Amino acid sequence: MEKRYRQRVAALQERMRANQVDLFVIVTGENYRYFSGDVRKQPRMLIPAEGDPSVVVFANEETEVRKSTWIPHVITYRALHEMMMAIISYVNSLGKERPRIALEVGFHVPAFLVDRFRMSNPTAEIVQERTMIEPVRKCKDPDELATIRRACELADFGMQVVRDMLAPGIKEIDIANELEHQLKQRGSSGLAFAPFVNSGPRSLWLHGMPTSRAIQPGDVVLVDFAPVVDGYHANLSRTFVLGPATPEQKRAMQTYLSLQDKAFEALRPGQLLFRIEQEIEDLAATLPFGEHAIRGFIHGIGLAFEEFPFPTIFPEDIMQPVEVQMTLAVGHPVLSVPGLAGFKQEDTVLLTDQGVEKLTGFESGLIEV
Repeated sequence: MEKRYRQRVAALQERMRANQVDLFVIVTGENYRYFSGDVRKQPRMLIPAEGDPSVVVFANEETEVRKSTWIPHVITYRALHEMMMAIISYVNSLGKERPRIALEVGFHVPAFLVDRFRMSNPTAEIVQERTMIEPVRKCKDPDELATIRRACELADFGMQVVRDMLAPGIKEIDIANELEHQLKQRGSSGLAFAPFVNSGPRSLWLHGMPTSRAIQPGDVVLVDFAPVVDGYHANLSRTFVLGPATPEQKRAMQTYLSLQDKAFEALRPGQLLFRIEQEIEDLAATLPFGEHAIRGFIHGIGLAFEEFPFPTIFPEDIMQPVEVQMTLAVGHPVLSVPGLAGFKQEDTVLLTDQGVEKLTGFESGLIEV
């Protein structure tokens, strides 16, 4: 087990040296877990360009962290100022007049933390960086894939829970609460976000949340959620209709299914994500309601619910090639048709040398209940 984590650190250090980075400061749970094998509420990890990394923890956690991680160097603190002083001391020990320090960039790295770090290390060059870590994490090893498969099995189970509950009069929030309860009972540590249970006119929303709205006969209900198992995510979305679907609803859903099928067909090792997205857009232009299609059909998934490649937030990722052993969510945006409804089908997949292997397998299409 230690060998795997050392190899991950070594791969990052190689990229650090190539980019003249002296120190990488890890502050997010997913990257701390990826490199250390440990789970902390306020993770702090220091990875130098050469040598073993260090973790920074509250003093009374030292005994536990030494048992739960392979990392030999543990720096302790009892108050916030002690933690900051310990990191400053570590930076000074690098012996560089102007050390180049990389900080993570992403949703879970608040701006105030970056500002405080700059203030505390005025002689250092601080760069926010994701292009060194994300390429190391993008291809999943067998243990990671096994965990993601378990998360996908839970996702399929959870969608069946939703299907069994859907009925006129039930509230969106009641479905979401029961879904989360059942997933946790089955082994999920939680959900990446509050489940989307978007019914009726709310199905048009690009994002969503469960509300106290009671679902009505004839409603389209868009459901999207991401269970977590041992830190790894699956993403699954399906579209239901309460009662017989109308011809227009069926046509709109068929458009979405055609776009997803095109994505599956186009996903081949070495293909640029830009080319794949372009094929999806070109097809959308020929299909009913295709003018409502939104770019950003595919994103990476793993220790983060949305990770590299993530072109809806980091447009430069669109020029990245997809590779064997990448796990991807396919079917990200909603086909939001004014006056009709929103439609979506998202699956978690593995890219192999033969193409796409679907890891989620719940019933496809516009599901009538």
